Parts: sequence; C-alpha cells; structure tokens
Amino acid sequence: MRVRVTTMACAMVMTVMMVALAAQTGMNGTWAFVMDSEMGQVAATVTFKADGEKLTGEMQLPDGRVWPVTDGTIKDGVVKFVVTRQRQDGSAMAYGMTGKLAGDAISGTASADMGGQVIEIPWSMKRSKWPVARDDRGRRVGRRR
Repeated sequence: MRVRVTTMACAMVMTVMMVALAAQTGMNGTWAFVMDSEMGQVAATVTFKADGEKLTGEMQLPDGRVWPVTDGTIKDGVVKFVVTRQRQDGSAMAYGMTGKLAGDAISGTASADMGGQVIEIPWSMKRSKWPVARDDRGRRVGRRR
C-alpha cells in the first residue's frame, strides 16, 4: 500500500512539472506581432526560445531591422520582455512588453518612456504555423497565402 501511494504521488508531481514545462516552452517558435500606434501599424515576426522561465529571441520588422528580445521571462502564462530600437538620431528607445499567453495567442501592452511621459500601447501576437521565409536582407520571400 505504501509503495502504491508513493508511486501515485511521484506520478502526480511529474505530471504537474510536465504541464508547467509545456506552458513555458509553449513560447518556442515564430509569432506574428501586431501593434497599432499613433504612427501607424507595426507588424513584425518574433522568434522566441524559452529555457525554463528565461525567454530570448528577436523581433524582425519587414524592412529588415532586427531588435533583440532581452530581459524575457515566462511564468504562469505571463510573458515579459524588452525590445530596444535605435532611433535615427542615434538614441535608443526601450519598450517593456507584458502579455498573457493563451494557447497560440498573446495579448498585452507595450510601455515606453517618451520624453518623460510613459505611454502604453496594446499589442497582440499569434503563433505562426510556418516560419516566415526571408532573404538575406530580411525581406519576405515566396508566395503569400
């Protein structure tokens, strides 16, 4: 009887650990990002790699610019990361991204300091079924479906 209870307890613990790991690695892959800002719509391809709660990757814009994903975490379905873009004047602007993972979609808010005023802009992402093929300049290649 004691062996049976111990075996069941171990199985339950392993199941919980596997579910937690699946939720965290559920971020791996390519995502289609969209954000509507005052300057127009921003669309990008985001690639994530989860390692435990740590999240890394990159955001690639259609014009070929690539912004690294830094300070990324995924915990209990909450996704947090920072993307930093270089402005034309040489300065940098960091966007703090926070969102909620729900299956193959994430919705959240980007926060940025615009000259002392913090702005928040909603964004969303959907998992791409296939990675987006790009040439060496970052442009999409192949047919659109």
